[in-house]
Amino acid sequence: CLMTSFGRASHAAATENQEAKLSPSRFPSVQLTALDQSKKVSLPLSNKASFLAIGFHPDKQPQLEKAMALAQSHFKASKQAVSIIEVPVIEASRFPNNAVTRFFMKQQVKNKVFLDLVYPYYTNLRAFQGRLGLSESETMLLLLVDRSGYVVWSKKSSPTESDIKSWNVLLG
Repeated sequence: CLMTSFGRASHAAATENQEAKLSPSRFPSVQLTALDQSKKVSLPLSNKASFLAIGFHPDKQPQLEKAMALAQSHFKASKQAVSIIEVPVIEASRFPNNAVTRFFMKQQVKNKVFLDLVYPYYTNLRAFQGRLGLSESETMLLLLVDRSGYVVWSKKSSPTESDIKSWNVLLG
């Protein structure tokens, strides 16, 4: 019984350590192409802070757009140069990067002002969630990434007023 308890404790510690490794302090390097195919970007951006609205399910589009609007308003008012990027993460094995997929993604964006800010990421969805320290059931993630590529703020739901006030301090 002691051995079983020790085994469970070791497994729990190993799982905890594995989860700690998955929680990024630096955003993983990814290459993205704009929804309209006109621009490419590498994340994290070099020498520029960014607000990333990452969606893992199309149902989260309204919340992502709301968060992007709040961020855009805040950073414009505070005169901070922060890129705002929406990253819908698409399961590459189910939905290819083609005109049909991009057409349907454009239809999901309700506020057309944000179309230029959408950079889909076609990848293994579950593996990318794991790299970000998320479970399979989590469907959105908001990140504030500093000029060095480090995540300084993250949230799995819409930002609160106190979150927004903290952004200037976090970016220095």
